[in-house]
Amino acid sequence: MNFIYRVFPWVFYGTPHFHMWKNSKILTPAINHCEELILIEDLPPAKKSLGRIAIHLHMYYTDLSDEFVGYLKNMPFNYDLYISVTDEQGKAICQEKFSNLPLLKHLKIEVVANRGRDIAPMFCAFGEQLARYDYVAHLHSKKSLYNKGATEGWRQYLCSSLLGSPEQIRRIFTLLQGNHARGLVYPQNFYLIPYFANHWLANKALGAQWCARLGIRHFPNVYFDFPAGTMFWARTAAIKPLFDAGITLNDFAEEAGQTDGTFAHCLERLLGLVSPSQGYPIGIIKDRQTPSWSAWRFNTVLERSFEIIHQELNASKVKLIGFDIFDTLLTRPMLDPEAVKEIVALRAGRSPENPNLGKIYLEYRAQAEASARQQAGRDINLHVVYQHFQKMTGLPQEQVSQLQALEEQVEYASVKPRKGGLELFHKALATGKPVVLISDMFLPVEHIKTTLHDHGIEGWQSLYLSSDIGLRKDTGELYKYLFDKYALQPQEFLMVGDNERSDLQIPLDLGANALHTLRATDITRSLPRWRRLLENIEQQGDLNAQLTLGLVLQKNFAAVAYPQLNPYNLIKPTAFNIGYSLVGPLLTGFAHWLSEQARDNNIERLYFLAREGELIKQVFDRWTANLDVSASSHYLVVSRRAVSVPSLKNLDDILKIARNNYYSNNLAGFLKERFGLSLSAEQWQTISEQTNWQADKQVEVRDGNTKHLLELFKLLEADILAAAAVEKAALLKYLASQGMEADGKQTVVDVGYGATIQGYLNGLLTQSTQGHYLLTDDRSEAVAQRHSVDTTGCYYEGVQPTVGAPLMYRYNFELEKLLSSDSAQVVKYTETEQQIAGVFRDLSLQETACQPLREELQQGVLAYVDDAINIREQLLPEFAPSTQVACQLYETFVSQLSDEELAFMKKITLDDYYCGRGLVS
Repeated sequence: MNFIYRVFPWVFYGTPHFHMWKNSKILTPAINHCEELILIEDLPPAKKSLGRIAIHLHMYYTDLSDEFVGYLKNMPFNYDLYISVTDEQGKAICQEKFSNLPLLKHLKIEVVANRGRDIAPMFCAFGEQLARYDYVAHLHSKKSLYNKGATEGWRQYLCSSLLGSPEQIRRIFTLLQGNHARGLVYPQNFYLIPYFANHWLANKALGAQWCARLGIRHFPNVYFDFPAGTMFWARTAAIKPLFDAGITLNDFAEEAGQTDGTFAHCLERLLGLVSPSQGYPIGIIKDRQTPSWSAWRFNTVLERSFEIIHQELNASKVKLIGFDIFDTLLTRPMLDPEAVKEIVALRAGRSPENPNLGKIYLEYRAQAEASARQQAGRDINLHVVYQHFQKMTGLPQEQVSQLQALEEQVEYASVKPRKGGLELFHKALATGKPVVLISDMFLPVEHIKTTLHDHGIEGWQSLYLSSDIGLRKDTGELYKYLFDKYALQPQEFLMVGDNERSDLQIPLDLGANALHTLRATDITRSLPRWRRLLENIEQQGDLNAQLTLGLVLQKNFAAVAYPQLNPYNLIKPTAFNIGYSLVGPLLTGFAHWLSEQARDNNIERLYFLAREGELIKQVFDRWTANLDVSASSHYLVVSRRAVSVPSLKNLDDILKIARNNYYSNNLAGFLKERFGLSLSAEQWQTISEQTNWQADKQVEVRDGNTKHLLELFKLLEADILAAAAVEKAALLKYLASQGMEADGKQTVVDVGYGATIQGYLNGLLTQSTQGHYLLTDDRSEAVAQRHSVDTTGCYYEGVQPTVGAPLMYRYNFELEKLLSSDSAQVVKYTETEQQIAGVFRDLSLQETACQPLREELQQGVLAYVDDAINIREQLLPEFAPSTQVACQLYETFVSQLSDEELAFMKKITLDDYYCGRGLVS
């Protein structure tokens, strides 16, 4: 692009990106928001190692020695080898097999206890030595006999990815070395490994303890990256906390064939957390043989067909179907269900009897539940929790009862049916098999029944709550209770639910069947363009941000299967979805910001500028209908053309308008679009004779250069100013009719950039006019200084038009498309018999063809506004839609449009006659 811009600049004049390049003389790619797998073949091989290398190999199965000798022969750099075996015979075999490897400088073999699998020897037997190297690899003779061949080929896949050839290893060292080095490098999950392996599963409690011990501040409750199979290359500095942790054999359980839940399984996961905690990102090598867009192979669950799901429900062996409730049949708009407690605390904090009630609730609520459960020795209900809460706090019974009622009220108001879960539930009912509901939940039975009934979830046979019967799913005891009650063999039961541990792993371990329904947050976490955005918002812990994004996730990811999934779409690009998910948050956040600006600055009148202001006003009026906003809102039908010509006073003013970039087009069109001039044949004859310009001659304006037009405008000055005076009289009467000369503070509201229209209005009116915009650039600052007014931007303010400009500014044409109106553009105002009327440009067929699409998009926008209002009125009165989330959603979308998204955007046509481009798609 640098070359193209330099050689063919005239082709790109008027495009924002070209002028950013011109101003900065630099062109850098757009920020990549995708978490991509690494195509290792595309990396240059490292010529040398920049440090000492050690390899640890655990050889439990010494019959695989020859295979590993073959892998190690590919090492292109000097290295030392540390081998752990479980008996003397194994040591002798390894001594013979591995002693004469090329480039091997030192070999050490030790017999270790058969405890802690392959990972314990790395830290317990050799940790002190390995910690002295710069780079370390960990390998082991994996067979996974427990799964009876279900993962055949796993070992070979991992080893060949890490040591498959000298070139492969050199490319891995390219990742490990340099200024942006990866701390841990390993292959994408083997294609036969279940996708839910990248969850804590039975290791969460132990993982939390060790994260605290290792100083890892971010503890993921969900899916995250780690080397499943525990084979990897690492920078030693990246995993140094594990070497320094004092891990001993006593930390590992005695070997008993465990498949999960041991410290070895926990340590495997900690590897993926400790490296980023040390400032070293992870590098995951993409599998080219069995490709998947997901490092965790989520394609295997998301892209399953509805037929397969229905077959599981209809399977003849299944006699009873169980459904989880929360996140399966009912969902909340929060990213973290524990946010319910934050909402309770905020609402409780308004108590006139005890302003500290919210703080007390947050401090003691979780403690009370843990204490009640421990004392009872079984699961308990909310009433028991609050009995303990009262004992702990000493609060009056009345306040405790109010808190309990408030928590139940918030729980009730926070949920809505999950569309995909409900469809699955009805399919289950249609099988004729009994369907029961099963939940680990402290809420009372009657509360759950009422919630289900009010959301139309009917037809189930029985409801089993852990708080009611004292047994839980996540221990397996509730399932055993059901098997006994219904006289079932485990394989005759199917559990449908979202929790990877209690609804999936435990039923499967018991021999039952499971149908997993991924939560919306976990679906988005797996998608390339969503993960960074989602995790940033989760880590901020901001409640408004959670709710703003949560609505988008609820709307787009409520299904349980996506057979036609395009993982590179941010959302399925329908007009409604884009309106709901992108424009809705953007304008709702802006509307809330604008209402606060109006209140804080004593603004009495808001004028939303045509045409983008039409939708912005609709959103504002809807959002503020029940808020204490005194400012009135008005739709002001003006355009840059309609206010610029009436402002003309002299030749300099004319040239100022002419200096705006104009694409190559005929002169007659230029004069009409910019100044409203339609010249007669006689006038054109005169112009041709005196200036050499003709009506059909091509004219182009770039970089503000109008020297070639100076003589022409001297000739036309009188005509232009005469027309301007007529337009000015009509325009001023229109503006006065809209109350713009009345007393009181007023502001214009628009998409923004240079505050051009605001500047002209301040030159025309005696009443000062402020400006509030989605975003402004540095041109607006001149308007603010010239007229002593505000030009305030919500999302960005005073942007410098360089390549480093915010993405919302760089992709402002796409923004204008999404906010565009079906209304025609006003050209000027005329006065006839005391009537003021606007003259509008006729809409083309191409423009009117977009109307159904715009209507659907705007329906999506207003649906989001309504859902946000519902949160404010039913759940959190203080809800302030997050402008940060809205901005991140938009910028994530436009910065890397998929083919389908690009095709959608091309369906929207905008007019740009003012700059000579005509209609632009």
